[in-house]
Amino acid sequence: MPNQIVVAGALISGSSLLVAQRDRPPELAGLWELPGGKVAAGESDAVGLARELHEELGVEVSVGSRIGADIPLNATTTLRAYRVEQTGGTLRPNDHLALRWIGADELDGLPWVPADRAWLPDLTRALTEVTVRKATEADKAAIADVIAYAYRREFSTISRDLDKVARALAHAVQVDRFFVADRRGDVIGTIACTDRTGRAMRASGAELRRHLGLMRGSVLARVAAPEWIATLHYPASTGYLEFVAVAATARRQGIATKLVEGVIAQAPYADYMLEVTDVNTAARDCYRKIGFADIARKKERFGRLKGFRERIYMKYPG
Repeated sequence: MPNQIVVAGALISGSSLLVAQRDRPPELAGLWELPGGKVAAGESDAVGLARELHEELGVEVSVGSRIGADIPLNATTTLRAYRVEQTGGTLRPNDHLALRWIGADELDGLPWVPADRAWLPDLTRALTEVTVRKATEADKAAIADVIAYAYRREFSTISRDLDKVARALAHAVQVDRFFVADRRGDVIGTIACTDRTGRAMRASGAELRRHLGLMRGSVLARVAAPEWIATLHYPASTGYLEFVAVAATARRQGIATKLVEGVIAQAPYADYMLEVTDVNTAARDCYRKIGFADIARKKERFGRLKGFRERIYMKYPG
């Protein structure tokens, strides 16, 4: 008897996976699965999966690479999964009780159809894959947003409206100095690698005041902007890492480590310097594990306003 192939689609958007809740048969009703169905005679896996997802979800998809290994359902039926990308239509549960987007941290706790649970390690990797790449002009707003929220302790002394802070910072981002952590098209972290020839942020006082108002914009222009553009007095062989920032949704996932290691792997410098505030012990521990070592401390001017007392300078290799 020929083997029946059943295909399932892993529709991933950013760092979220679409799952569907079964309504039948009774023994599987209420459990969650990757949507899909049987490949008809004469269909390829890709054509069959695209057809099934259009029928079940109301969307058009492009079918990509495999997810995980084949799963035998019985002697004559094999289940396999593919990554898919939505290209059209609107999601709706035509053949399920409900649809839901979940993150990697929710995979294990979800009541899955037993067969699909075998793919959880593969789905976790797919949802947590991160590429550290050079930033582009299209990343500018996302970089500013990640920085505003990651440094909220410092920026909240200027304004509690961090969306407004992000808009104020966007014009200052020098994208040629930045790298980003990219998870399936979403910027979830950022880092700048600068040197004695130029820095990562070039803020205009007029732009800061336009977004933040006269008083707040002027304070930021006076307190922060000058240090952003200060010339670095390091050798040409030294790269300076700054604006290391991770989105709230991606914290505690090793993204800062990936960013620093990604820059060290891609940038042309022999050694690297960075600084961390005395209150940011988690970042300091992270950098030490990578191989940075403390080399100096400096008391901070306007420290009370900025929310910390000292800057700690660290060097790699330590």
